[in-house]
Amino acid sequence: MPIPATQLYRLTAELPSAIATLAVSGPEAVQRVLQRLELRTQTLEIDKVYYGLWHASTAEHSAAEQVVVCRTGPQTVELHCHGGQAICQALIGDFARLGCPLAEARGWTSQACPLALEAERQLLNASTDKVAGILLDQMQGALANSIRRTSRLLQQENLPEAEQALEEMLTWNELGLHLNQPWRIVLAGPPNTGKSSLTNAIVGAQRVIVHDTPGTTRDWVEVQVALDGWPVSITDTAGIRDSADDIEQQGISRAAQRVRESDCVVFVVDSQVGWTAAHASFLALAPPRRLVAWNKSDLQSTERESSDLQRAPASLATLADWSADARTPEERAIPVIPTSCLGEPGIGGLLDAISQSLIPVSPRVGEAVPMHPAIIGSLEAARLQVRAQTPSAALKCCERALRAEACE
Repeated sequence: MPIPATQLYRLTAELPSAIATLAVSGPEAVQRVLQRLELRTQTLEIDKVYYGLWHASTAEHSAAEQVVVCRTGPQTVELHCHGGQAICQALIGDFARLGCPLAEARGWTSQACPLALEAERQLLNASTDKVAGILLDQMQGALANSIRRTSRLLQQENLPEAEQALEEMLTWNELGLHLNQPWRIVLAGPPNTGKSSLTNAIVGAQRVIVHDTPGTTRDWVEVQVALDGWPVSITDTAGIRDSADDIEQQGISRAAQRVRESDCVVFVVDSQVGWTAAHASFLALAPPRRLVAWNKSDLQSTERESSDLQRAPASLATLADWSADARTPEERAIPVIPTSCLGEPGIGGLLDAISQSLIPVSPRVGEAVPMHPAIIGSLEAARLQVRAQTPSAALKCCERALRAEACE
């Protein structure tokens, strides 16, 4: 028996709910919906929402059902109705009589763009509105359309524009990998510099034990927060110092590992002590994104120090301006932000500096953002093939990216 060209799919679970969603897909989708739908118009424009009444064809359900309808594509219409089982079954039966039988849900997902499906999968775990907005753009075709455009350029052997298009997409590869994996921020420094107090101030709650006894934190403590709309994890680590205590040594070793794995390290400096050899000892482990929190700045009193506290984040001083103990060019170039957990200048400048360090520019609405390592790998491979003047090989890489191969 041949499979009907136009079929019905149930997109919501087969359980009682407030709302149920059905989708009709195929060349006769619009015609079949309009056969039973009472609207003020007899046309369904794409991406426009309509409110109407569905008139069932059976005596058991003579009353009209209120529905919200949206034509989401040339051959696809979605209907949203009350989620009761009786109503859903009545509509499903009605569509079957119209020649649109209910199909398995997996048939619906097989029609969808793999990139849109991956974006939808990640959207389910999105923790902030900003992340959700980017993933919604990808669901609606931002990334797929950009890759298709690049493929057309490759077919035309327009390599300069194809490379530019790939560069624009890959600009956001690091951001794309952190849409659902938080950026890792590590606070590091000697004992009693105020790392735990800073962590609590950032989180806005007493999550880490604070005490004036050096070495209170023996292991790393991680908390999840949103910073300027981006998901980040803040890790408070054990104080860096020479110690004969085996447990403390293990804590310092674990702190070193967290620094190696981080996206940004904030070296916390006690303003009354300054930059030390302990800070410098971890510098080689740190990623390129590094900041110094000149902490307990409310305790400083000299005229120069007081004026330095008024520096705006846009004109950050570097460690060379703050400490004569910063010996190497690498140390001297680290930006410094005055902080205090108890008074002025607070921690706002530090939060701004961290956010600016991680994401200096946000993608525009509708920007193509690759959001999975496999997709990014395919696009990077395409760029290499373009630079090697092999457009056919680059085209295959783009096709692989469109299929979202290896995405889990």
